[in-house]
Amino acid sequence: MKKQKTFIYKDELTDDFGATVKRHKPLPKDYRYAMNIFTRISSFILYRLIARPFAYLYMKIKFGLRIKNKAILRRHTGGALIFSNHTLLCGDAFLPNLLSVRRRNFTVTGSDASSLTPLLWIMKCVGNIPLGTDIRQSREMMRALKAELDRGHTVTVFPEAHVWPYYRGVRRFSADCARFSSLLSVPVFSLTVCYSKRRFFKTPRVTAYLDGPFYPDMTLPSSQRCEELRDRIYLAMLRRTDEYSTYSPYTYEKQKEKEVEQTHSGS
Repeated sequence: MKKQKTFIYKDELTDDFGATVKRHKPLPKDYRYAMNIFTRISSFILYRLIARPFAYLYMKIKFGLRIKNKAILRRHTGGALIFSNHTLLCGDAFLPNLLSVRRRNFTVTGSDASSLTPLLWIMKCVGNIPLGTDIRQSREMMRALKAELDRGHTVTVFPEAHVWPYYRGVRRFSADCARFSSLLSVPVFSLTVCYSKRRFFKTPRVTAYLDGPFYPDMTLPSSQRCEELRDRIYLAMLRRTDEYSTYSPYTYEKQKEKEVEQTHSGS
């Protein structure tokens, strides 16, 4: 019997086992988030006619994808944020685009995606919104997010920030990501990816569960509001993985404190 691959981690908030870009580049200073008419036409063609059909076929064939509770998103008429666990590598870019037929999805991306400078225009067309690297870009990013949410679209955020392939649980994440909901006045839906074993396939089956909507409690001070919202979303996702995520081809073990000390002393 083949032995499972084991990942050793030090910090679940910062360790990344899916990074493909080793040297991260900042977002170009001249990057513009707004789409002109040419970009919007190109975006429609690339997203609706190429990217989404490819995403559907990829997720169905490779993972036997099932999505549960799609009706709760269908009943919500306005824009919404989607918070998802980050465990599927390129599948994470595909899955949120399959949640709704009529709604388009956009995804907030980090420095890995921003480093692929020659592809930034194509990535914009298929819905990627990179995190800004300075104040001007951050303001433009928020305006772009709000514009798409006002159109009734969804925006996906990966609050865990770093990829842990096929991880069965949900890692604790910062409350900062919950500020998006408060600042943009939109609810959050959680999208929890769970894994189960399939006969005759090396890759596990992916079943994704939608829960929500979760609204920020505007009676609380800002910092408490974000923490309280984060806690509700996190617990909902944790309940899903505890019940339905039953298999992973990989195991994850935390590095012992003594080993961490030896690593630091030897460096």
